[in-house]
Amino acid sequence: MRLPLFILVSVGSISFFGETASADAVQDRAAVIESMLAWEGAVESRNYEELEKFYAEDAIYYPNDALPIVGRQGIIDRNRLRGSESIVDITQQVDDVQVHHDWATYTCLARIRVSRPDGGAASERHARVLLVMKKGLDGQWRIFRDIDNTTPERLRPE
Repeated sequence: MRLPLFILVSVGSISFFGETASADAVQDRAAVIESMLAWEGAVESRNYEELEKFYAEDAIYYPNDALPIVGRQGIIDRNRLRGSESIVDITQQVDDVQVHHDWATYTCLARIRVSRPDGGAASERHARVLLVMKKGLDGQWRIFRDIDNTTPERLRPE
């Protein structure tokens, strides 16, 4: 994912509740975005061991049009199953990242392309994504809650 210029520029001038963000908050915001870029790479490369690092043990994923998936292992198992059947390509456009101590929210518009390894027809959908993330004792931001829904919106030109 390439970050839009306005995201990179705005990292230095964040304000929360009318106050200028601390240097730590700016760094945490950048770390959340970096984490989601690395998450995207792990999904696309089907690196499930790496993907585990991005989820809290008690994470819950609320997928579009499906029942919630509870726990890191359940989420990884779903990704592994889908990865055995398809190739996933994700592009995220970050809308907002808010950090409050060891908690963060991350919202984006995502394009998700899914194709079959045998070259069969690909599908594409756009989704609004909302993540609640928490920072571990090791400083790593992990997904705690993840929900997405299909949207008619399309990615903005960069």
